[in-house]
Amino acid sequence: MPLRTVAKKFGMCTTAFKKLCRRYAIAKWPHRQLRGIDKKIAALKAEMNYSSIDKSSA
Repeated sequence: MPLRTVAKKFGMCTTAFKKLCRRYAIAKWPHRQLRGIDKKIAALKAEMNYSSIDKSSA
């Protein structure tokens, strides 16, 4: 979830939320990194499903 969305849910502005994150040693909000990892996992799962379909039909 993007930082702006999370800050809004907590009823804070993004600047205050960033300061709070830094206080708890979160230097950067990891939204993009996590989204990239999720995409890689989805691609690997799709590849596994595709290869298992090929093996069962052969």
